[in-house]
This record gives sequence, C-alpha cells and structure tokens, in this order.
Amino acid sequence: MEKGLKAPVEVPEKYPWLVRLADVALYIDSPVALDVRLRARLDVFRDHDPERPWAWFVQPTHRITAHDFEVLTRRG
Repeated sequence: MEKGLKAPVEVPEKYPWLVRLADVALYIDSPVALDVRLRARLDVFRDHDPERPWAWFVQPTHRITAHDFEVLTRRG
C-alpha cells in the first residue's frame, strides 16, 4: 500500500469476501422493500414461509438465482 493511504478496512482478516467493484450505482431514492409479497416471488423462499422470520436470507452471503436477482433489482 502506498505511503499515506489508509487501508479500506482496519482488520482485513475479518472480511475475507472483499471485492473491487466497477461502475457502481446506488438506487437509494427507490429502495426495494422485501415485504411478504416480494419474498413470495423469490425462488429462495420456495421452501420457506415468506411470512415467517427471514433473517436467514439477508444476514449471510449466498448465491441467488437469476430470477431472484431480476426481482430484487426490479428488472423482472
């Protein structure tokens, strides 16, 4: 690292999944609400009740289907 530059995180060993991103866009003006209706449309909830607690979906890092990506990004 160049002299005078601060590391992106202070303890990088705690964050083994850091990645560099290009062409990042934020859509903070119209967030996607993960309400019951939207969760019911997601493949990942096929074997789960979308009305039950769903922290298991948003807390860990895991793969999602192309369909779920489309729904979550309002493309589908």
